[in-house]
Amino acid sequence: MVAIIYAVCFFTVLVVNVYSVNVDVEQYLEQFGYLDSLGKRSGNPHQRQLARTKAIASFQDYAHLPVTGQLDEQTKEKMIAPRCGMTDVSKNKKNRASFYSKWDKDVITWKYIKPTNQLPNDKVRRAIQEAFAVWSKVIPLSFTEVAANQESDMQFAFGSRDHGDAYHFDGRGIVLAHAFFPKDGRLHFDDEELWTYENAEEIKGYQHTDLLSVAIHEMGHALGLDHLKDPNAIMYAFYRHPELDSKGQIKPFVLNQADISAIQEAYGPREGATARPTTPPPTPEPTPPGGSSGAACPRFQAAVTGPDGATYFFNGNNGWRKANAERDAPNAGTRFYLDRRFPNGPSYVSAAVTDKGYQRTFLFQGRRVWGYAWQSRDGKFSLDMGTGDSNSNWPKDLQNDVPFTPEGAFQLNGGHLILFAGDDFVIWDPNSNKGSFQNKLSNYFGNFPSKTSFAVDDRLYFLSGDNYVQYDVNSKAVVSTKPMRSLLTC
Repeated sequence: MVAIIYAVCFFTVLVVNVYSVNVDVEQYLEQFGYLDSLGKRSGNPHQRQLARTKAIASFQDYAHLPVTGQLDEQTKEKMIAPRCGMTDVSKNKKNRASFYSKWDKDVITWKYIKPTNQLPNDKVRRAIQEAFAVWSKVIPLSFTEVAANQESDMQFAFGSRDHGDAYHFDGRGIVLAHAFFPKDGRLHFDDEELWTYENAEEIKGYQHTDLLSVAIHEMGHALGLDHLKDPNAIMYAFYRHPELDSKGQIKPFVLNQADISAIQEAYGPREGATARPTTPPPTPEPTPPGGSSGAACPRFQAAVTGPDGATYFFNGNNGWRKANAERDAPNAGTRFYLDRRFPNGPSYVSAAVTDKGYQRTFLFQGRRVWGYAWQSRDGKFSLDMGTGDSNSNWPKDLQNDVPFTPEGAFQLNGGHLILFAGDDFVIWDPNSNKGSFQNKLSNYFGNFPSKTSFAVDDRLYFLSGDNYVQYDVNSKAVVSTKPMRSLLTC
């Protein structure tokens, strides 16, 4: 018997009064893969509590929240945030989007079979076509609409409550849509939601749900992808609200590099599209001198200066390297792919720090950490295998004495490594993988300007929006603030 695997994706929408929404926490954790039925129904109260605490901590890690294992207000709010109902706990150990199945044809046919009264049919069709175009730019597939009376690979439909499958919609405010993995082909949208498309005013109000955003995500599942952990990816579990430009117009959707790598892993690249590299990427052409005329950089999730003296700025599964962050011109940065510069490492970097004494660089993805040694002879980073025993090998998970997921890290005056999240910090010993002296940043360092830090020689810098600032640990003060474009252009 052939097993059919369904990718059922439910988006929940945040209503105006978030605290009026009641969430069955254990049901939520079980639905999204954090709590198994055995842990939930164990007859031992202590085991049930341990399972619940571990499940909450896992959810907090996935959602990029401080990992406490406690059901705090921030966690409750995240649990009712707009999101997809497919499980968050990926079977893919590298936290990259994997594909369960794929289409074995180059042309995918589709039809729109059950319309909504909220939007004209031509608008819905245009949204579907635009969503397909986002994916077809990077993979060698094309998508063709056929008549309603013809056979098709994919079918788009609006419905409400019991709409003909096992996953009933429940009215406005909870479920937005769901889809199924290949080769099922069904994509369903809850007709009791408030849908909008190409309407910036309705997007600004946060009362409507953008059809294009949800359709792009659902198509990812219909093409075979599961979720990414990268919060900037369209395949991240939580709903991606459209962005508006300075004139208040909706910005075009662009796939994150993590989305591109995942879908190209399944289907390969379209000729001329950005492909997942099989060889080190070429150095980009220099940007114009001075920085202001070069391309603006993304807002980086992390940055670190390595033992080689170069500073690495991370964005998804790629980044930019600047040989000397202080002296080189702003256009001196070169782009790199994360898995080429830091082999066998994370799929994205959420925090990073270099231990100058031991000449090791540590990259964090949530609570998972990779240690890299710098090979000066080869000019490369290599995964540090320690002494060869299982306890010293990298990567490894942070222990419970680091009670949060690090948002940033720095080395204090060439000595202790500090991991922090929010106002909390610990001293972390990478050799024993233990945390100690948990305390508040505000008690010892004053108010930090941001969470993403990097050091150049003895100076500590933070990325803060479109600026970067120098922070003096001894005086607990910001020394300078400069625009990011004066440091790096991309």
